[in-house]
Amino acid sequence: MLKKITLILRITFIALLFTSCSKDTPAAIPTANFSWTPSSNTAPANVSFVNNSTNASSYLWDFGDGSTSTLPNPSHTFTIGGVYLVKLNATGAGGVAMSSNNITILAPTELKITVLDASTNIVSGALVKLYTNVTDLQNQTNQVNQSLTTNTSGFVVFTNLQPIKYYWYISKSCQNNYNTTVTTTNNLTANTQTTVNSQITSTGNLVFNNISTNPYKVEVNGVVLYSSMAGGTSNTYTSASIGNYTIKVTQLSGYVFTPTINTYNGVLTCGSTLTATFP
Repeated sequence: MLKKITLILRITFIALLFTSCSKDTPAAIPTANFSWTPSSNTAPANVSFVNNSTNASSYLWDFGDGSTSTLPNPSHTFTIGGVYLVKLNATGAGGVAMSSNNITILAPTELKITVLDASTNIVSGALVKLYTNVTDLQNQTNQVNQSLTTNTSGFVVFTNLQPIKYYWYISKSCQNNYNTTVTTTNNLTANTQTTVNSQITSTGNLVFNNISTNPYKVEVNGVVLYSSMAGGTSNTYTSASIGNYTIKVTQLSGYVFTPTINTYNGVLTCGSTLTATFP
């Protein structure tokens, strides 16, 4: 009888031992973690994410701007400046883990130029060119970025600029901003959009031909334009405002008793040329 009980106990122990050994080892619990580069970003910013999770086989990224990804190590472009809460869900046999980090994307430095006509109406279809100094503006050289054309709301936006002073030239048909605002005056503020208005006016050309051998002083509407214009020369004053002009020329040398003084009157229309030939 005792042997029988001992046998039963041995069988029971073996069965319990077998059952214990046959149980599955619990799956490892996943962890979620990530890093990103570069750490400092200005929109539009392409950010690369490095997945440092463990014990996971699938991933779900939420970039905080409505975009998601299931790639292990995705890249994502943030087009607008702001603070984005990026989340990573890492799923494995042992469950789901989540990690999140705030990523700061700086706004770009921008310049918004609204173009108005002489009556302060917005102008669409005007060509705008940007420069960093007045010499390049005058020569229209070393242009910043490409030329932009004003939209139906009358403005253009230059983006990804430096926080410096800028100059611009605007033209449409015979209208330009040569006689109005051409500069930001102050440096742009970094990571913000600076807004300015710039008017364009109708212009034409004034041409002066001195066919004598003597120098002449040239006055336009009472303002001295050339204090001494040599004989046998021609000068062109471009982008003059349209309107009525009185041109007075005074001989500076080569006379015996009194200098020759002539006055010319004319109307400069949009895109036209008003010519004064003297004496």
